[in-house]
Amino acid sequence: MQTNLSPSHRAVLSIANIQLTNALPEDFAEIFTAVNPEDFVRIAQGNHIHALTGRVLLRHPELQNVLPRDLILYLVEMYRANQDRLQHSQRQLKQIGEAFADEGIPAIVMKGGGDVLDPLHDDPAIRFSGDLDILVQEQRADRAEEVLVKLGAQSLRQPASSSNETVSWRGEKYAEHHLPKIVHADWLLPVEIHILSGRGPIDRLLPVPDLFARKVAMGDRVLSVMNPEDRSCHLIAHANHHRGGVDLRAWIDWSALRERCNRDVVGKRLAQEGLEKIFMAFETMADFLETPVSVPNGAFWNNAEIWPLVRNFADTKSRRQFYIYNLVKSKFGAVLKSRDYRNYVLENMMKLDWWKQVWITHKTKRRNLR
Repeated sequence: MQTNLSPSHRAVLSIANIQLTNALPEDFAEIFTAVNPEDFVRIAQGNHIHALTGRVLLRHPELQNVLPRDLILYLVEMYRANQDRLQHSQRQLKQIGEAFADEGIPAIVMKGGGDVLDPLHDDPAIRFSGDLDILVQEQRADRAEEVLVKLGAQSLRQPASSSNETVSWRGEKYAEHHLPKIVHADWLLPVEIHILSGRGPIDRLLPVPDLFARKVAMGDRVLSVMNPEDRSCHLIAHANHHRGGVDLRAWIDWSALRERCNRDVVGKRLAQEGLEKIFMAFETMADFLETPVSVPNGAFWNNAEIWPLVRNFADTKSRRQFYIYNLVKSKFGAVLKSRDYRNYVLENMMKLDWWKQVWITHKTKRRNLR
């Protein structure tokens, strides 16, 4: 049964389709004139394709006649800002690479940072990233952090909890697969030094020694990226952790990446960790998004295989509900595990201003998941 898509959801899916096919739907005006601008931007940003949307608008002036002018200006500016952000990221990685080379620290740049070094798309500025994930061997991690601090960066390490070192005094679980974020006044993107490829099945699927044995060197041979099969497995396995909604950026990245890798190898490796269903979902969604929309109310919008995949994308309540579930679960667990967090809550629970700030913070986060 077809899931009812709002006009804004349908328009955002159409943007992804236009990006991959470079073709407008026949009656695109019907799709895009019905959008709610606020919802459209929120959905595009929540799926990390706001910069991509700006580029699509520039490449297809016809769309500029059916969307509000202020919406067009905003999204185009997001794309242009991401072009500048990309150049900053390239300079930042060059600086980090040179510093690691001086210390003999090999590293693999993962996810969005890997795309900065080895772009998946013809225009790398369409992909928005929030940080740089850099994998090093565990025995080199502390030294890698020290090298970045010498460059003027600052580690955001928190004091260890006296009751349980896995949970901070704010009730936040310490990362098990990377060091705390590292920031620098001159860097746009924070850095995370990883010692594992990810949590749970990701680490089992992509053990660090294997990744370094198969890495693809970039330029100076200190900074590398994963080979196409490893990169594919990481993209798909990592996406499996983001329940509660489709991330269109991941679908679009896979559309490009699957042309580079041996998909049989990727499928078999993912199946070993029980991830064959999400692999097939990625394949199905890529096929769907790469199909030109000739008739918007025809096969594209009535594909029975697609609606289970876009259900949470269409149902904005699901992401919000999943956020509340995760929040309650994590905070309740922190109360049980950490004496410091219990003390922190007890010290503040009678303060009205504290509860107001908690309400504002999580209301904003939940609202932005729409």
